[in-house]
Amino acid sequence: MIGQQQGVSPRCRLTVLGPPGLSCGGAELDLGAPQQQAVLMLLLARSGSFVRVGELVDGLWGYRAPATGEAVIRTYIFRIRRVFSAHGLASAIRSQAGGLFRVDLPVRRLRARLDRRSTVAVAKSALGDRAVGAAPAGFVRP
Repeated sequence: MIGQQQGVSPRCRLTVLGPPGLSCGGAELDLGAPQQQAVLMLLLARSGSFVRVGELVDGLWGYRAPATGEAVIRTYIFRIRRVFSAHGLASAIRSQAGGLFRVDLPVRRLRARLDRRSTVAVAKSALGDRAVGAAPAGFVRP
């Protein structure tokens, strides 16, 4: 980013109650479609830890995941990276072989700790009850 020191990320403000929002350096970032926002929220819930793409698929669709679920997740992550890069956050999303992703944002302070239940609630607020759900007991993803 022009005028920004290399390796220094802008301060970010993240909102997770209601529609997700992220502003960095005074600019509001376009987080994309509701499902893409939900993927970001699922990654943020495990901020600093690697998350398997299969966990993101399960978190987004539960047992109703489409056959193309992993490809869709990878597309959403590509788009989120592109938005982050345009705002000086190129290294905020990291990946490892085997379909692992991690997000680290320079958020100054988290006022509330996210757990899986609150993350699903945030994702449901973005998507409605139609697309986010937990798999039924005993369900094993193929």
